[in-house]
Amino acid sequence: MSSPRRYEQSLGSGYKLEVDVIRDDCRREPAHWHLCKNGRRVGQIWVDSCRFESTPGDVPRSIIDEALRVTSRNSYEIKEAYRYNSENGSTW
Repeated sequence: MSSPRRYEQSLGSGYKLEVDVIRDDCRREPAHWHLCKNGRRVGQIWVDSCRFESTPGDVPRSIIDEALRVTSRNSYEIKEAYRYNSENGSTW
């Protein structure tokens, strides 16, 4: 049995971006990843449009800008991890 593919990028100051690893989550919506602060999800970025679902109000603008830059630069890798996890992700 395959295991999910983790794809994460650290942004510093306790922030990171991460792709879903649960199969059903990846099947439900278009490719996206989550902005997390100390392990808690605080935002979601749609990869194709490179936009936040809604801009997290308490996140510094510099982190938001960097998250969007990282998304744009890594869109292929994000989509590949997301696609892989839609077939091979965790079932829990």
